[in-house]
Amino acid sequence: MNNIFEEELKIQAALGLCLLKNGFESSHTKRKQKSKIQTFTLSEVYNITMYPSYQTKIDLAFMLNLNLKTITVWFQNKRQSEKISPVNEYLYHKKAPKHDLSPILLFTIYCKARRMSNVQNLVVKKKRKNKIK
Repeated sequence: MNNIFEEELKIQAALGLCLLKNGFESSHTKRKQKSKIQTFTLSEVYNITMYPSYQTKIDLAFMLNLNLKTITVWFQNKRQSEKISPVNEYLYHKKAPKHDLSPILLFTIYCKARRMSNVQNLVVKKKRKNKIK
């Protein structure tokens, strides 16, 4: 238990140092399509909580190399798109509290997305290689 707490503190410290070094918010950039890793990570966090805390959004923004506003808007759009279907409408009458997810959990989700992306890339490369032969 104590090991997990120390690990979480180390990850939070590393995130904080990187944010200080690189700066957090960049200037306005053109709209870009999110990568599979970014989309998968955001979707996994959404499955855990529809309302991530401010700190969780900051950690996600840093990990995924996105702006905080981009993360916030993604969650708003996702909630709105699910709210439109009549089946899910009942769930939205009660506003859920904001959840603070640990950096360890966020990093685990991110690593899972990276592994999945690497496996998909290997499959695509093998298919291309077989077509060339």
